Amino acid sequence: MTDDRTDEPEEPDDPTGSLEIVRDALAQAPPISPPPWRAVASPALALVYDGEPERAAWIQLGVTLEAIDVSGAAAGLAFSADAISGPLPLLLTSSGCTISVAAHRLAACLQRPTATLREAPLRLAAHASARLANAAAMREGTLAWLDSPVALGSVAAVLPPHSLPPGVSAVGIVTSTRDDRRGLVRGGRAACRVWLEAVSLGLVVRLLPPIDAPALASIGVRTGDAFVTALSFGAAA
Repeated sequence: MTDDRTDEPEEPDDPTGSLEIVRDALAQAPPISPPPWRAVASPALALVYDGEPERAAWIQLGVTLEAIDVSGAAAGLAFSADAISGPLPLLLTSSGCTISVAAHRLAACLQRPTATLREAPLRLAAHASARLANAAAMREGTLAWLDSPVALGSVAAVLPPHSLPPGVSAVGIVTSTRDDRRGLVRGGRAACRVWLEAVSLGLVVRLLPPIDAPALASIGVRTGDAFVTALSFGAAA
């Protein structure tokens, strides 16, 4: 008889569903600054990165952690990890918590299919910019909101041709106060939070190419902070 078993280690039992939650969150997290991180379960639940993490990797780690955080809170689990100074692989521990209604709403947005953007821009609700700015501030990020035709034209001028879809109603620039691991991880969390809040408002979110400091200054965005990402927002078709 042939032995079809492999030498790969068996994954440990997952009675709380922690591993499944983490893997789903990794798959559903917005790809704001890829490449992605991976989850491993042995000898302990952890996030790993293939290669030496640099600036983009720390931003995406923040995105990933925010997605894990809202997914866990929606299922009654709180995840913790020292993403600021802890060594890699990044160990994740989980404990029970009260299911959060807000997290349940945002976790549902992770699973929502990407909607189609309207061909023509539509003026967004007045409260949208405040909601998204508050979402960024929750994770110590800042959101610069640009929605006038002049401002959008200025943004289009500093981006590669055709980067700004015709139906875009506003652009948000997410920044962090620090350009180190701490600031970039928190900036990634802020960007993910903004993305999910926008989806919860029924908006279509699109990732825009990075914008350098001189270009940000030319469109009126303060350049004392570290650039994290540029996102466009519009109404669904």
